[in-house]
Amino acid sequence: MAKDFKKENFNKGKTFLKSLVTMDESWVHYYTIESKQVSMQWLPKSGHGPRKVKVTNSVKKEMLITFFDTEGMIYLHYVPHGKTVDSEYYVEVLRKFFVPPGAKKAKEEN
Repeated sequence: MAKDFKKENFNKGKTFLKSLVTMDESWVHYYTIESKQVSMQWLPKSGHGPRKVKVTNSVKKEMLITFFDTEGMIYLHYVPHGKTVDSEYYVEVLRKFFVPPGAKKAKEEN
């Protein structure tokens, strides 16, 4: 009887763990570089191109929120620039992808 109880609760625990979703937020740093091909332009034979000033790349960053389950990443969300991330924002993000059991998924508006 004790073995049956142990086996039953062990299986419930595995099911429970599979239902968990966790999240993480992090900053993604990036910058864009202008390639030679993008900066090329047609010039007359005797003409010289415009003088280019050496530009330093400005590093930009965006906040990224990711949600995971036991299988891996299930949702990825980039936070718009200037948006404050608080509990209300997390609820808004969760509503975009999470459908409670038994509820029908709402049709997305175009």
